[in-house]
Amino acid sequence: MDKSPDHKVILIDGSKSDSAVACSATADNLQIRLPDSASIFSAELLAIYKVLTLLECSASSSSSTDSLLSLQGIGNFNIKHPYVVKILEKCTLLHKKGIDLVMTWCPSHVGVMGNERADLLAKEALSFTTCTIRIPSSDFKPITHEFYKEKWQEQWSSEQENKLYCIQPTLGKWAKSSREIRREEIVLARARIGHSHLTHGYLLRREMPPVCIPCQNILSIKHIFIECVDFDILLRRLIALSNCDITHHYLLSILNKQNNLDRKGKLVVFIWCPSYVGILGNEVADRLAKQALVMPVTKLPLPHTDYKSPIRSYVKSLWQNERDEETDNKLHTIQPIMEMNEEGPSFHLAEAVGSFKDQSSTSGCESSLESANDSNPTTAVITDISSVSPMIDVNTVENP
Repeated sequence: MDKSPDHKVILIDGSKSDSAVACSATADNLQIRLPDSASIFSAELLAIYKVLTLLECSASSSSSTDSLLSLQGIGNFNIKHPYVVKILEKCTLLHKKGIDLVMTWCPSHVGVMGNERADLLAKEALSFTTCTIRIPSSDFKPITHEFYKEKWQEQWSSEQENKLYCIQPTLGKWAKSSREIRREEIVLARARIGHSHLTHGYLLRREMPPVCIPCQNILSIKHIFIECVDFDILLRRLIALSNCDITHHYLLSILNKQNNLDRKGKLVVFIWCPSYVGILGNEVADRLAKQALVMPVTKLPLPHTDYKSPIRSYVKSLWQNERDEETDNKLHTIQPIMEMNEEGPSFHLAEAVGSFKDQSSTSGCESSLESANDSNPTTAVITDISSVSPMIDVNTVENP
């Protein structure tokens, strides 16, 4: 507006509430209430058209609005909207008459005096009588869509016996799990709607529907995941296995022992307790473990992963010795000590020994399960090794 000081400035605005639509302009205090079905886009285009009609008797003018969408519709020649066509016709007519017209956009609610006045006039017009003016058919699309959606929702709400109603009682967009692998997305979608070969395979075999033996209920995905008590224990195991590196020899043996004890009716609970907090049994176990450090080495099979750390340390020492002999190399002064790259951490023999200690904790758990065969029906295996916790379904015990 500052770039056109010789122009008459007219500001335009539109307003829409839950039940009314109106537009206004600062020229002659123009205020119009449109039909309630009109869009705010049509209201602001109508205000621009009415202002152009008033400008036929003026020499020059600068029209400003805070509706960027309406100016983009005019600038992009959106001839699908009838008001845009009328505005373009008016602009052509004013140009032929030698009237200089400038349309600009100004931000709303930033203290522009004329824009605040246009906004106030538009809000006042919301309480006026609705004028008889035609609006484009595109303004009825949201109302039509909402009407048919309500009818569809009423029909869907009456079908509560449908097995899919409890999954999505309110109609709307089906939320995806955003899986990169399509197969995983298919499995999750089938699980949500309750379709699986286990629960619906009888339809293909022409048999009776399967029944959950302990509960004597029809077997379904909902029953397996939510209702059945027996499946609850199995689900906890599966969740633990999903975060478990079952390639470890001892860990796999522990899980097999635990399943065998469950089949015999013996419940085994793994509990984690913090170390060095005064728990008597934990202190005794710690003392026994330290005493075993001086005992002869027991010949036990170790997984090949336990040898990665000492092998890397050995290779690194050979690499470092070769590096130390190349003192004439210009890069030796920059990095005399070889380190692992950013793709992996630096491995040392001390860490390898610590790794052996952590892995030996799984062997201790396996020994505890061996002794559980002849013990009470319920056995609690307590350990302070936190690295075992994410691998097995481990609970937490507080300091007594």
